[in-house]
Amino acid sequence: MRHNQVTLSVAPYESVDEPQLVSRQERSRSIDDRGKYQAIKYLEKVGLFTPLSSLELYHGRSNANGDDWKVSPGFRNDGDATSHDNVNKVSALATDTAENAQSFADERSRLEGGQPEVHRIVSEDADANIIDGSFSQVGRSAEEKEQIKQALTKLRVPFMVGAPLDFDHRDILTRFRPQDFLGAGGRLPKLSDLPEITEKLGIDYMTVRHITGAMCTQKLMTVDPVQIVNGYLKKQDAYRDTYPINQTYVASWLRNAHVVGVRERVRSATILKDIEPVFLFDLAKVDTETEVSHRRQVTAREFGDIAIRLADGLETEAKTGGSFVDYLSNNLYATPEQLVDKAMEVPGYRRIYEADAGNWEKFTLEEHTETVLRNFDNNYADKLPADLLPIIRLALLTHDLGKPESARRGDKRNQHIYNVREADQFMRKVDVKENMRRLITGIIGEGQHLTTRGFIKGDLDARAELLSFCRNLLTNSGVDNVTENDAKALADVCLIIQTCDSAAYTDMAITTSKKHGAYRNWPTFNDSFYPPVSITKQDAQLKYEEAGSLL
Repeated sequence: MRHNQVTLSVAPYESVDEPQLVSRQERSRSIDDRGKYQAIKYLEKVGLFTPLSSLELYHGRSNANGDDWKVSPGFRNDGDATSHDNVNKVSALATDTAENAQSFADERSRLEGGQPEVHRIVSEDADANIIDGSFSQVGRSAEEKEQIKQALTKLRVPFMVGAPLDFDHRDILTRFRPQDFLGAGGRLPKLSDLPEITEKLGIDYMTVRHITGAMCTQKLMTVDPVQIVNGYLKKQDAYRDTYPINQTYVASWLRNAHVVGVRERVRSATILKDIEPVFLFDLAKVDTETEVSHRRQVTAREFGDIAIRLADGLETEAKTGGSFVDYLSNNLYATPEQLVDKAMEVPGYRRIYEADAGNWEKFTLEEHTETVLRNFDNNYADKLPADLLPIIRLALLTHDLGKPESARRGDKRNQHIYNVREADQFMRKVDVKENMRRLITGIIGEGQHLTTRGFIKGDLDARAELLSFCRNLLTNSGVDNVTENDAKALADVCLIIQTCDSAAYTDMAITTSKKHGAYRNWPTFNDSFYPPVSITKQDAQLKYEEAGSLL
């Protein structure tokens, strides 16, 4: 199973005879994001957004290449004379009604050979929507315009979280204040202001443009999101040739608002008619209906049963004093910061989390743990059974608890021993039962050791050892009648944790620091990962090509 592949978060495409995948989206939404979802609903009401689930979108093509086609995040809708020029600059998939998609497929088959194919395209995100590229506020009342602006304001992303600096420039916002990047009189900086700001601050022009672009984009998305999104499709880095635009911030805004595409009005040179297709640009969030259904079934078959059985074991020794475990189980949308804050409430652990983790980057354990949890959220949290999330997060929260002590003692080589010991002590303090403690310490101890050997260093023997280890670990942790599928599922959990941990040392990962703000990490382990393909460039997939026998 290739975990970085997305899965659908609504389940109308699955057979009732198959195991059902119940992700966190199918259980609830984040209470903290209530204002955001209310804003999205209002913007749907006024016509700026349309829920993707309310549309039937199809992509027509020729199978002249003879491939078993599915959506690829690198798909481009350009490269020939019949392409629509407004999507030529980004990876995007053109979709339309079934009738128009069939006409397109027929014409492409006539031109290219092969048989015509029409695929329904759906999203793994139950909240996915598309933005209307022709939406206008002309003729709307002042009151309605203000309500639209207020709704758009609720979709804002903090400007440096939406467009984090690179590692080398992470100290910029400790040296300067955001207002230092404004134009004269404290106004929004224009392109013409940037040379003066650069000279005044004594930093390089591109960094100034990055920061001012993020500031301007954050503001302009509340005023003219349609123009910004249309510019994003063309990779334009300026708004009306006046204000700098940060495309990374636009991508973060789109992902936060669950916008996966835009509806345009164009003249199709292929089928010779005016059409209103939807161009899907967040291709990591969409796929064919068939492929989505298949992936959901594969995930449910592998993880569904073991997730339920393991969740039953995440209970506390005492009926009282289990607030930490209850928090993990009842807050599936808790942010990395909230999870670590909750762990730091356990007596004695604030000091440990705030300590230096012993890396040259000078991360605290708090920062590193939040980054690893963020990697999990970005890559897996919406794809796995909801019952698995508390268990995996408990493992991630405790996986490096021994790092500060091993660093202090100059014994980093044996930090895994410290990690297992400290994790066990932490779980005892929050009353986790013995079998679950054994499972978690096994995952973060020998499980991580074997995944490092097998999937970072390429030791094929270690992959077989991992399956055997997981089978024994489940049995020793009180799971009855362990099957090969159960062992494979736990091996994949170990690999998920390894992926999230290793990715923390790549520039796909974002660290948020009380001192530095948000920044991308140094690309130490980038060579172990495929290049990111999502619009936010925060997806992580290890290069384990030979892992087919296990994953």
